[in-house]
Amino acid sequence: MLKLIKENSSLFADSNNVIDFVLNLAPHQLNSLTSPDGVDGYSIDRTWDMLSGDDMGNLNAAFKSSSEKGNLGESHRIKSFQKELGAFLDAFNGSGGNNDKLINSFIDKMKSYGIKVTVQ
Repeated sequence: MLKLIKENSSLFADSNNVIDFVLNLAPHQLNSLTSPDGVDGYSIDRTWDMLSGDDMGNLNAAFKSSSEKGNLGESHRIKSFQKELGAFLDAFNGSGGNNDKLINSFIDKMKSYGIKVTVQ
């Protein structure tokens, strides 16, 4: 997407500010992936999900959530990330571009759900 935006930069008011962030949910094969330069990158995986991890390069933060405990089949499905996604979007919208504020707000929101989140 970043390549297409760059190739069509004349179509945007500010082609450097089209994408606010990249959020990877249950990312797979992370050791061979890197978040794109110039865009804030985040990932969320689960402690019980053996198919995803937190070792992607070039991230602002890699979150590990304890939700869906013990349920490997559900913990990798994107549709099961509703709480994480909602909490992240709320945190992003209230952060004013401050990465530390985003991270802390996300963790606090997840705690209110009774879900432990750690940050890599």
